[in-house]
Amino acid sequence: MKKHLFLFCGLFVFIIGLSAQKQNRTEFLSFLSNQDPDGNIGMFNHAAMLNNMFVKGKVCFNLDSISSINFLTCPFVVKGVKNQQDVIVVTQNETDSIIVTQDPRKHPVVINGVEYTRFFSVSVDKEITFVTLDEIKELYFPDVKEPYIFMVNKSFLTDDLQSYKFDKDFIFKTELVKSGEFENLKSNPPFSILRIFTKTKENLSMNIIRLR
Repeated sequence: MKKHLFLFCGLFVFIIGLSAQKQNRTEFLSFLSNQDPDGNIGMFNHAAMLNNMFVKGKVCFNLDSISSINFLTCPFVVKGVKNQQDVIVVTQNETDSIIVTQDPRKHPVVINGVEYTRFFSVSVDKEITFVTLDEIKELYFPDVKEPYIFMVNKSFLTDDLQSYKFDKDFIFKTELVKSGEFENLKSNPPFSILRIFTKTKENLSMNIIRLR
């Protein structure tokens, strides 16, 4: 009898956990669907932690590879604030924290000048090599000396560039575009567009079509 009761309790906890995960995933994906396809998780004051690392936007990782999603409540740790070694602690205990806050929805957490009111913890079942935009520039565009701007898929990155951290394995390919290639920009000082294509279904399908 006790054994059956133990098994029942364990199964009940397991089902509750699956239900919470399903609800979290539904709310998370619903939130993403209200953004531009190349928009940021940081929009609407939401931020994401990918395998415990703070990343700026959903363009940085593969949504299809997510294994679990949780909404964070105090206390929690935010890693990778300015670089991968920087850590802040969000807690209500002043003696333990680097950043002191209460409910982030009422007292936003400021990271690199941007206020966040809610944090998602997203996990994938693999080890991730994170690369910043500066590292991408050095890896894929080392010869670019003139001013440049970044473009990811169809969107330009315009601010808070230091917060973006990409799953290196999610980068599909890169492309260098010179401003002189545009007729209406030839009279302006030269600059480069550093394009980053990620492994979205759209990009992968377009590549298959070209190969055919």
